[in-house]
Amino acid sequence: IRAVARKCFRLETIDISQCELVTDDSLVAIGGGCPRLVELNASGCSAITTAGIKELAGGCQQLHDLRLGGCENVDDEGLKAIGAGLPRLKILDLTGCISIGDTGMQACLEGCIKIERLVLRGCDKLTDKSIVDVSKYLPHLVALDVSACDQVTAAGLTPLGQGGCVELRDLQLSG
Repeated sequence: IRAVARKCFRLETIDISQCELVTDDSLVAIGGGCPRLVELNASGCSAITTAGIKELAGGCQQLHDLRLGGCENVDDEGLKAIGAGLPRLKILDLTGCISIGDTGMQACLEGCIKIERLVLRGCDKLTDKSIVDVSKYLPHLVALDVSACDQVTAAGLTPLGQGGCVELRDLQLSG
């Protein structure tokens, strides 16, 4: 990945999903060599941590679509880096990112107000506060998946229906 990122600086889309050998070094290379990147799927890359996310967010500020499903080592600091560095995000998939919490989610949402599709499926530490923040910061949200978010309650969903997310068309709540 390092060699490709160094020479192919016009890359717009990279799919490294389910590549278990991908590490933070790969994200450092992508962040440093792919400034035009608009889509990255790193789902299932379990060796990726917050350190790699910080480098990616610092160098790929054109990203519109970021998929990090199953990146269990990404935490609140990683979400803060996403919020600070990726203001153009429209799609964010954090399925199964079990180390993220409400503090990081708030920082991410404050900086990424253009998000239209947000997947939080299985993010066990997120509570109703994160859903309140979704309704507060994401006026253009079209799709939200909070399936298997055990700490999200019906009360937490109330702000979604009180004018916070008027564009919402797809809400996933299963399991």
